[in-house]
Order: sequence, then C-alpha cells, then structure tokens
Amino acid sequence: MLTPPSPTSPPTRDLVLIGGGHAHVAVVRAFGMRAEVGVRVTLVSREAEAAYSGMVPGVLAGHYGHEEAHVDLRRLCGRAGVRFVEAAATGIDLAGRVVHLGGGRPGLRFDVLSLDTGSTPSVAGIAGAREHGLAVKPVAGFLEGWAAAEQRMRVALAEGGANAPFRVLVIGGGAGGVELALSLQQRCRARGLAGAEISLVTDCDQLLPHHAPAARRAIEAAVAARGLRVERGCSIVGLEAGVAHGHDGRVLPFELAILATPAAAPDWLAETGLALDGAGFVVVDGCLRSPSHPFVFAAGDVAALQGRALPKSGVYAVRQGPVLAAGLRAALRGEAAPVYRPQSRTLALISTGDRYAVAAWGPFALGGRWLWRLKDRIDRRWMQMYSPEAGAASGAIGAAEVDGMRCGGCGAKTSGEVLRAALGRLPGQGAADVPVGLAAGDDAAVIAPPAGQLLVQSVDQFRSLVDDPWLFGRIVANHCLGDLHAMGARPHSAQALVALPPGAESLQADQLHQLLAGITTTLGEAGAVLLGGHTSEGAELTVGLVVNGWVAAGGWASKAGARPGDALILTKALG
Repeated sequence: MLTPPSPTSPPTRDLVLIGGGHAHVAVVRAFGMRAEVGVRVTLVSREAEAAYSGMVPGVLAGHYGHEEAHVDLRRLCGRAGVRFVEAAATGIDLAGRVVHLGGGRPGLRFDVLSLDTGSTPSVAGIAGAREHGLAVKPVAGFLEGWAAAEQRMRVALAEGGANAPFRVLVIGGGAGGVELALSLQQRCRARGLAGAEISLVTDCDQLLPHHAPAARRAIEAAVAARGLRVERGCSIVGLEAGVAHGHDGRVLPFELAILATPAAAPDWLAETGLALDGAGFVVVDGCLRSPSHPFVFAAGDVAALQGRALPKSGVYAVRQGPVLAAGLRAALRGEAAPVYRPQSRTLALISTGDRYAVAAWGPFALGGRWLWRLKDRIDRRWMQMYSPEAGAASGAIGAAEVDGMRCGGCGAKTSGEVLRAALGRLPGQGAADVPVGLAAGDDAAVIAPPAGQLLVQSVDQFRSLVDDPWLFGRIVANHCLGDLHAMGARPHSAQALVALPPGAESLQADQLHQLLAGITTTLGEAGAVLLGGHTSEGAELTVGLVVNGWVAAGGWASKAGARPGDALILTKALG
C-alpha cells in the first residue's frame, strides 16, 4: 500500500507540483510508493478531484458515474504522504523560488517545481467568449455549468414544448468537440430531452482536420449516422447573449455555447519569466525540464517539447508521468534526468456517445462497439491505479536526521531564525489597547481592558486536520473564536501554541508562516489580533489558541441558561 513517510525523516527540501493533471497523479503515486528521504512533496490543485479526460465524454453520455472518472487528489495525497493544497496558482517568483496562490494566501516556497496545469480552450478572435461561452476546461467548471444548463433546458422544454427548442452549440471540430457533441446528444436522448438541439460548429470543411483521411471519413460517417447537425466552414468571431456570429455573416442562435476550441496556455505563465513557445506554453527539453530554469519541469498540455510538436492529448501526459517522476528525483539528488521519448504513433479511440468508438492509428481507422469496450477497459485500468482501494508495494522509508540529534531543550523550542523568517512576513498585529504585543518581541503581552468590560477567555488545541497549513490555521482560529461568540463576547486577541514537525529551518519557517497567515486572516475578519505565542518541535503539527474577548458586565450568555424550547440563532454557517 502507499505508505506516508515516517515522521523521523525530517524534510530539508521542497518539491512542489502545480496542477492535478495526469502526469502529476503518477508522480504522487511514485513518491508514495518510494518516498525521497529529506523531501517534502506538495501538490497544489485548484480542484480536489481530477477528471480523467478519457472518461469525461462517458460521464456526459451517462456511462460512468462521477467517482468512476475522477481521481480524489486529497485521498491520493493522504495515502502517499504528500501535502495537498487546494488553491489556484497565480504566478511564480523564480528568483525567490515561491509560487503565488490566489485567495489572499501566502506563497509556497520550493526547491524544485513541476507544472501540469493543463490548458484551457482558446478564446482568441472570439469577442464575448468569456462572458457568453462555457469552456470545456477546467472540467469541474464545465460539469457545473452543464448541470445548470440542463436544468434550464428542462424548464424551457416543459414550458414551451417542441415550439421552444433548447439549442446547444459546440464550437470546435476536433476530436474533443466531436466526442463532446455526440455525448451530449446521447445524454439528451437518454434523459428524454428530445427538444434539445445539439450542433457542432467547425471552421473547416471537414471534421478532425489534423487526423488522417481514414479517421476523418470514419468520424464523418458516425456523425451522419447519428444525425448530428454540423455547421462547416464557420469560424466564430463573436458571441453575444443568445447569438453566435460567424466570419461569413452567419448568425447562429443558441441557449448554450460550449467552447471546445484548440488549447491555450494559462495567462499567468506570461509573467513568470519561464521560456515559452509562441502560444505561451512552457518550453521543455527532452528531460521535461525548462531550458531557462533547470529546477522547473513541466508535462501534459502546459508543456511544449523542443524539437517536436505534440498534440494536446492526455495520451502523452499519461506516458510522461513515470519519466517526470524519475526526472524530479534526479533533480532533487543532483543527478542527470532521464530522457522522455514520445511514442511515434498513438492509438486514438474516439467515442461517439452510444458505446461505439472510432480507432485511429496513423493512416488506419475503423469503428465498432468492440472498440468502445476496449477503450472502456483501458480507461478503467488507468483509474484503478489511483482508486482508494489500489495498493502498491512500498519500501521502508529510511530515517534520517537533518543535523544529527535534534535538541529538545527549553520545551523543544523552534529556533529564532525560523520565528524571524515566519513572523517577518506577517501583516502587523498591533492594536491601540495593546501597549506590548507581538511586534515588541517580549514573552508576554500587555492588554488595556476597556472600562466596564469583563475578560472572556478560552483555549483549544488540535492535531493537524488537513495537509494545507494555511487552511488548518483558518479552521483552528474559526473554531476557537466560536467559544467567544457563543458567550456573546467581542473577540479581541489570541496567542498561539504551535508544535512543528522536525525539518530544515527554511521548511519550518514556510510552514509556520502559512499556518500563522491562516490564523491571522481569520482573526482579522473577527476584529482580533495575534499577540504572540510559543513554538516547539513535535512529531506532528499541532496548534492551540488562547483567545480573549470583551463582554459587558452581566451581558454574557451561558450554556447553563438554555432551556427546552429556546430559539438558537446562528449568525454564520457552522464548520
């Protein structure tokens, strides 16, 4: 089974994986099967579940449930001993080796970085696409958008019947667009949404323009046999509310416009300083490493291989995963990375929505239901590797100390360097009624109580509930402040008691900063400040908060006063 690293192996270096793509889930699994001693691995993903692209059309057609086609990244990371952070990357400071995250979160430091963020449909040349179109990627957003559209469709068809069709335009005539349109057609027919009109719009005269003639003919025959409407030679140049405009003057009305256009790179990459190709994708050499910054790797759709243009297909990302894992190990060890050799020819299995598939292999193509069954077996076998029940032999994680025996004196205090590095990046925590607090550096704080107010104080402590230290800090602070709110007190301040797992000082400082940033964010939202605290080393991350609040004399609430029939008013969501 995947076995988390032993707590007796303090990390000294950070490997950060940005994106939960197909290559990165293979990296997580590889490091879970054989951990790299002294390395802390962190996966950062905007979603906690990663859709397997090969099965998404089957989900839409109704052949698979949600869980069958999604990798639970949080559970996978938990089993592999990898820290999971649910956040969106917004930038990279290559000089400082920090990944910037959205949502007001502090950045994550790294020694080695890998990118597998995937791509998004291009909206270049389509005015109003972001406002009036639904992109097929990220998949989570698309599935949510389609669910809302399907509900609108049911309402519209119920109210207007056949006289008010619900028109869906799928913009893009590549393999992804064809699979999507046919799968949605199958879904609507199977669910009794006969009034739905699915149309495929392509700027070419033929579908699958980048495939061999045999594949194009097979797909054209499948599309014709299923009665899918196709608008050919129509390049969409603009979307307005309910109307798509073609370059040739065609006007196509719609209730939903889906963007399945060619892949585009994330916008924020342009500001990183990484070597990019003309389309904005990260250039990588034969080892999947950035030629401009050798401590950065990339795989999947976001990568552009030097010397050979690869299609943006999950087939390549899956094959890149083991090579990427080996290359990251080599980079962490200071060794030569292995070379990725892409297959010269790939088998493309394109589903048509109704348990039928077209196979394309170089210049050859054929179709059949047995090919869909073959595709189903291949896809399920890949997903099985990352299911919660999947097991894998895992060697023992070697124990290693950073600097020999670690000092446990004076309450096993964390070093002053760690504290200075972590606290120096926090926003100021001063207040007018706190003459001495965190900024002064004293061991105790001085608080001036308001006239006529009583002090309400509570303390609580938690073992780490989640891998993400920023989120853990938010959870702890929210829970502790609840004790003050329950008594009717106004939060004022807090002190923190933190036990950090052993590790290199730079890694401890980063973890402490992430944790305190989460705590102070939640405290700040409640009008409170952090006055100080104590940090030490322990076998696992634990955090406690002493919280202070003020309440008018005689104005507090007590659990002892509650009686059956009393009303409980919640002023915020629980949890």
